[in-house]
Amino acid sequence: MDSRMEHLVRTEADRGRNARRPGDIPGKGWKDVLWRVKDEISSDRVSLIAAGTTFYLLLALFPALAAFVSIYGFVADPVTIADHIAFLGGVLPSGGMDLIQSQLERLAEQDTSSLSFGFVFGLLLALWSANNGIKTLFEAMNIAYDETEKRGFFKLNLITLGITFGAILVGILFITAVGIVPAAIALLGLGGMAETLISVLRWPVLFLVAAFAIAVLYRIGPSRERAEWRWVTWGSALATIVWIVASILFSWYLANFADYGATYGSLGAVIGFMMWTWISCFILIAGAEINSEMEHQTFHDTTTGPERPIGARGAVMADTVGKTADDPEPGKGHAYSARPDRPEDGGDGEGRRAPARERDGAYASDGRGDTRRPPLSLKRLAIGIPVMAALGYLGARAERRRGANGGG
Repeated sequence: MDSRMEHLVRTEADRGRNARRPGDIPGKGWKDVLWRVKDEISSDRVSLIAAGTTFYLLLALFPALAAFVSIYGFVADPVTIADHIAFLGGVLPSGGMDLIQSQLERLAEQDTSSLSFGFVFGLLLALWSANNGIKTLFEAMNIAYDETEKRGFFKLNLITLGITFGAILVGILFITAVGIVPAAIALLGLGGMAETLISVLRWPVLFLVAAFAIAVLYRIGPSRERAEWRWVTWGSALATIVWIVASILFSWYLANFADYGATYGSLGAVIGFMMWTWISCFILIAGAEINSEMEHQTFHDTTTGPERPIGARGAVMADTVGKTADDPEPGKGHAYSARPDRPEDGGDGEGRRAPARERDGAYASDGRGDTRRPPLSLKRLAIGIPVMAALGYLGARAERRRGANGGG
């Protein structure tokens, strides 16, 4: 431990510099954490990143639904899916719920009972398309944790495909349980009390499933040495609570005040669902920012494995210590960094941390004369937006032609 670290540990002990778990951080330390989170949400452009993530998630939504229905068809009747997820209408906007249910019903009408080559190829294609949405979430996690993507193409895609497939399986198990449990209650003749109890318990179960899924994303998503579970579960639990409350409030707002149908016509339901997805992404990334700044508050190793010295932990937030809310020079780097003079580690050569927009290769030169691409590729956006516009035009044209034929 060098003199600078010793000084900070001694003078800022009441801020949680020795915290071994988030619960050890005192009130002053939480003030520092929340102050830095506020600053990071602004400097990392979380609102913009959430919008880009929303775009790619919506592109991946229908392939994910297709894969979901295809796999679900092997364990239960896919026609029942729409009924089993009806209780989610209390969280999802009504227009978005109708959109998902109609798509599920359409997909359920297709034959998924045999393992034909076409079926397997379609399933793999749907999984690959849905995988792009998970990769976008991984990019968002890298931004929140101040990391750059260091995993190779094959390793990254194997991880994200595993997460995609796992998420679909968890969803199938949850939806199947929602359908099986009431039937089992009726078969056993347990009465209305048990049915009421099950209908109430499904919400805590949904909370636990969502919180665990978000914790897995926070732990595996960033390209760094993995954090211990204790350093990701706090942010995931908070993000889940805020997400559920925000979803219920937004659904209530759409039902009672906003009339997107009057403004956007037939696209009103899509716009409402898109806004809900953006809110969800914003909360998800903000939760990751909270986790990263909790790690940033302590000198102790927050990564898995044996205790390693600061600077050798393979994670920016574990290898540096954040500034306090009372710092006379806010926003100018870390309170402590083991390697502050190395630009490749995020320093500026003078012991200060580079601003978020200039570090980790995001919108910045790498020091060799070339400028790296933004985390959410503008090239991909430039391709995706015209494609979506063309599909929308063709869909509207087909709808008008169908209406004309029906009218004739």
